[in-house]
Amino acid sequence: MRLENGEPEKAAEYFRETVYLAPKNWEAYLNWGRALTDLGKSDAALDVYRQAVELQPNNPLVLNNLGLALLGEDSLETSIEYLQRAIQAAPKFVEAHCNLGLVYRRAGRLEEAERVLVRALELDPKSEKGLATLGTIRFMQGELAEAWDFRCRRFERPGFGGRYAAWPLWRGEDLAGKVLLVWGDQGVGDEILFASMLPDLAASGGRVLFHCDDRMVPVYGRSLPAVTAVSRNADPEAAAGSPIDFQIPLEGLGAFFRATIDSIPGKPSIITADPDLTRKKRAAYRGDDDVTLVGVSWLSTNRELGKDKAIDLARFSALPLGPGVRLIDLQYGDTTEQRAAFERETGHAILHDDDFDQLQDLESFAAQVAAMDAVVSVSSTTAHFAGGLGVPAFVMLNTAPLHYWFLDREDSPWYPSLRLFRQRQRGQWDDVLAAVGEALQSAIDDTGSP
Repeated sequence: MRLENGEPEKAAEYFRETVYLAPKNWEAYLNWGRALTDLGKSDAALDVYRQAVELQPNNPLVLNNLGLALLGEDSLETSIEYLQRAIQAAPKFVEAHCNLGLVYRRAGRLEEAERVLVRALELDPKSEKGLATLGTIRFMQGELAEAWDFRCRRFERPGFGGRYAAWPLWRGEDLAGKVLLVWGDQGVGDEILFASMLPDLAASGGRVLFHCDDRMVPVYGRSLPAVTAVSRNADPEAAAGSPIDFQIPLEGLGAFFRATIDSIPGKPSIITADPDLTRKKRAAYRGDDDVTLVGVSWLSTNRELGKDKAIDLARFSALPLGPGVRLIDLQYGDTTEQRAAFERETGHAILHDDDFDQLQDLESFAAQVAAMDAVVSVSSTTAHFAGGLGVPAFVMLNTAPLHYWFLDREDSPWYPSLRLFRQRQRGQWDDVLAAVGEALQSAIDDTGSP
């Protein structure tokens, strides 16, 4: 049974049976743990990897897998310990170096992360994980030209991009009379942020076709008139109506248009919501009351980083909760129980819009966010929508946030309407919420709305 078959449930059952029949087969434990990880069963995977370590306490593969699994469980110091042991057992084990660099980066220990990643790239200059993670650190430090260089080297890997690899990678050639296919390979939030470069690209000549998340086609169609936005599920050349000359991942545009922080234009908005739908939602949320609408979002569903960014909704009690403030639920997913608990504890309800699914209908979600006077959010898709729409927002960041928030800044050059509030200590959000509460109240007092 090979994990590459894409059937983790069958693989997990196969390796579970293998371990039962051969309890000292450490390789079966490794494969079982990988299958469980693919299924999102991180606790079970940890138990399996720990059993593998008991069988092979000095095996670098086993130590590496357990170390990486512990990262997913937010046990950073223990994760570092096992990854260091893996490197001691196999000093040229590139993957263990890359994983250790990743853990150091998550822990905010950037100098140590850089040292380990530089070593990884000395061992394997083409290590995709090493290049991407070191590029992330350079990005955080504001060294954008070097960051793009590291992160975009993955484009050179044979077959990168799957079906998009059928067309040559654009390397800055003259686009006059040409068709360039730009495609997103990351989440909706990152897509909004990097889509800010598409107008620059369109102005350089040629026709730009943007293969984007299908839920965002109407939003981009309205917001980027110089670009043809089509669903990534559509056939690119059929959508273009003509042959495609070049292709490039959306992030790859950074090397051409965002080589420095000063090159980020800081436009008031990137996307535009449907104005009629926005007015309807704002009217529905306010009713006949003179209230400030504050949208709130407290979780991220990011599989790798969500735990670092999540905040218990109860802590949002630090926000202004007077009669002149109405909180609106901008959190995707089922929030019924969390909102009920918040209302029981604070006496303040959070209004939820039952008319649409925030995960599926991003056209309506854009209008919902645009209807807000302010947004308070963790680093999530909601923050990107607020920034992309130019809505005032207070974004709360953990100690080692995603690279595009940079280091130490209280503002975002990508999104001028955002204010950034950073943790001082990992896992501690109370000071952050208190600061956001004060800033939001001050803004309401000064202007009647943020």
